[in-house]
Amino acid sequence: MLMLRSVSRVLAAAVSSACMLAPTPSLAWSITVNASSACSNPIVDSSGNITINCAAGGPTNNPPPPPPPPPTDGTVISCAGKVDGVTGATHVIDIAWATMIGRLTTSSNGGFGRGDAVVIHFKPTTGLAGVPGSISFSPSAGAPANPRKAVLSQAPCTSPSELGARAVKYGIETAIYFTVGGSAVNKYGGVDTATPNLVVGRDYYLTIVNTDSAGNNTCTASSCDLNMGLIKPAGL
Repeated sequence: MLMLRSVSRVLAAAVSSACMLAPTPSLAWSITVNASSACSNPIVDSSGNITINCAAGGPTNNPPPPPPPPPTDGTVISCAGKVDGVTGATHVIDIAWATMIGRLTTSSNGGFGRGDAVVIHFKPTTGLAGVPGSISFSPSAGAPANPRKAVLSQAPCTSPSELGARAVKYGIETAIYFTVGGSAVNKYGGVDTATPNLVVGRDYYLTIVNTDSAGNNTCTASSCDLNMGLIKPAGL
């Protein structure tokens, strides 16, 4: 606090960067300045005392903002309760489009137990109209030869598929075929609208479960592992 006292007429100078004082009466008076910046207009009482209130300047002791939440790898996918026969784990296998060729096994990607689901996620980054690709599956060596259901869709754990009838398959050994960027041509020269035609840049999911067409569990062992073959459309 700054205190100034005088017995003669004084022209008060600027008290801060934000406040100016007008000439004061020729009486005994005092000027009180509270803090140092962002001052209000002067307040003059009946005795000629002038008070100027200013907001406190300088650093504050406010706590720093909380850190941002840690990054996540995406929403956790679980088919339990969404797909008939699935009561266990959902094993998600992410495949980069550039490397979508070759063979995968469920035994090296979390397994495929009774009541489990396997979800293969991929996103086409290139397309070639009319040229088919496929994802096939068959029992691994020593695994039961039980029938399974596979659904290719824009979302995991769904059935039926919005991609058409051929996006859903049942069998012990089978494959789902698809094109990217344009439909295939059937043997009559017409557009094959039954084969799923995928869109470049969109996410797709192949959900495989150990059930039959009625939703009954078909895996009678503790594990029913699969081999899966991945083939991109030729030229991609």
